[in-house]
Amino acid sequence: MSQFDNPPLNNLRVLHIEANDLDAMLVLRGLEGLAERLVVQRATSSQALRRLSETEGWDIVLADPYTPNLSVPELLQAARNVCPILLVAGPVPVRDALSWGRLGLVDIVAKQHSSASQTLLRAGVRRAVECKDAYMTLQAHGCGSNAENLPLISSQQRSQRDAVGHQSPQSRQTPNLFLQG
Repeated sequence: MSQFDNPPLNNLRVLHIEANDLDAMLVLRGLEGLAERLVVQRATSSQALRRLSETEGWDIVLADPYTPNLSVPELLQAARNVCPILLVAGPVPVRDALSWGRLGLVDIVAKQHSSASQTLLRAGVRRAVECKDAYMTLQAHGCGSNAENLPLISSQQRSQRDAVGHQSPQSRQTPNLFLQG
C-alpha cells in the first residue's frame, strides 16, 4: 500500500443490482481490496427491492439504472432510510441525474471498462460508506442529496452540477452527465 492509498474498510456489505454478467464481474473486481471483509450479493431487478427490504445491514447499493424492470425512483424510495445508493452506469441524461438526485441519489459513476473507472468506483463507494451516518440522518429528516445538505459531493462536482442546471432546455437534451469522484 502506498502513502496515497486509503486503508481498507473493516466490513462492507454491498447489494449489487446488475443484469449484465460482464459488468457485474468488473464491478466486483473494482471492489476487491476495498474492505477487509467484503460481502457482495447480486440481484436482478425483480429481486432487488425484496432483498433490500428483507435483509438488514447493507452498507451501500450499487445499481445499473438501466437494468430491465428496475425503477430508480422506487429503488431510491425503498432505500431511503436503509443505505446510500450509488449508480454505476453508462451515459445518463442530465434530466434523469438531476431528478434522481432530488430523490436522494448519492452519486453516479461512469461504467467504463478501465482501471480509471474502477478507481472512481472505489472512491465513490468509500465516500458514500464513510458518510453513511450523515447521509442516513439527512434522509430521515427528508433532505435529498443536494450539495448544500450532503458532504458527499465535492466542490468540483457542485460547480459541474450548477453549470448543468443552468443550461438552456435545448442544450439539456443532448449531453450526458457523469458525476465522478
